[in-house]
Amino acid sequence: MSEGHPSAIELELARTAEASPAVTLHVRGCGICRAEVARLEELAATLRGIRESRIEVSADLDGRVLWHARSRARVARRTSSGRTLARWAAAAAVVLAVATTLLPGGLHRSGLAVAREDVDGNGTIDIRDALLLAHEVEAGHVSGTRDVNGDGVVNEEDVRRIALRAVALRS
Repeated sequence: MSEGHPSAIELELARTAEASPAVTLHVRGCGICRAEVARLEELAATLRGIRESRIEVSADLDGRVLWHARSRARVARRTSSGRTLARWAAAAAVVLAVATTLLPGGLHRSGLAVAREDVDGNGTIDIRDALLLAHEVEAGHVSGTRDVNGDGVVNEEDVRRIALRAVALRS
């Protein structure tokens, strides 16, 4: 808890009834934190609504879009050359070499670069990554490869940065 209030992660855990007893007790007695948990609940409800919404597309429009996509794919196949493929292969090799050298997390077993914020290595940066790192920091079992902000120390600031990236709205 910072400044006497739980962190954003702890408030999210309170919202989902997964917080520690101390955090739960604090939230029950603190109007500021209760309001923040209510705001998080509104945000979660909005996001659930967006995820569950469907856009209806007419069969005619769907057919026209598919026709255009297939037409462009045919043109692209006809115009591609061996040189283009070689350029893409060279670019991929350079990206792979740079990722292997520069990323502290190295390469994931699938062969793809993994962001250092992806603590569980599942290819997605989400709130679970922040929670896992928070547990590692709390237990004192941290790896230098998890230094997200580059300050040379793996601590709550790195957890906060992962959490903020996980919940950031992307356009």
